[in-house]
Amino acid sequence: MAVYFAAVWARTWRWHYLLRPLKSVPLGRLFPVVCIGYFGNNVYPARAGEVIRAFVLRRNEGISVSASFATIIVERVFDGLVMLLFVFFALPFVGFEQIPAIYRATIVAAARHFFIALIVFLWMALDPLRFSRVYHFFSDRLVPACFRAPLDGFVERFMSGLSFLRSAAMC
Repeated sequence: MAVYFAAVWARTWRWHYLLRPLKSVPLGRLFPVVCIGYFGNNVYPARAGEVIRAFVLRRNEGISVSASFATIIVERVFDGLVMLLFVFFALPFVGFEQIPAIYRATIVAAARHFFIALIVFLWMALDPLRFSRVYHFFSDRLVPACFRAPLDGFVERFMSGLSFLRSAAMC
């Protein structure tokens, strides 16, 4: 149990770092929010604890749900990339050809999806003006007018949640 809570504390520290451009939340206040989210993941389906974590953070710290959700999604992308890194380090010892075809296809598809997600998030963070133009090009044509303003607000707050990628790239 101590190892589990040490891992949750490490995730809290990581999330604290990701949230810093939005608001500096002390680790002591952020730890219960992370615990609520991870406990929610154990109880509710489809990782609903992540959504709960974003709502609890808004209630406790005033950070918008969409901005904190952006940091959570990027966390998951990084987690997926790390897991794939473990797989790729293990492959020379196992042999890629010896892995059943369905698992090979899953590894390749997962790697492709995680890298594409990372590239899209980096693009959104590093070139927000161009992303905004592309977003508005499609939203003006595809999204009904009554939904456009709420969606635009969500996307704007989501983009603010990616600001840590921009600050990390500048260092």
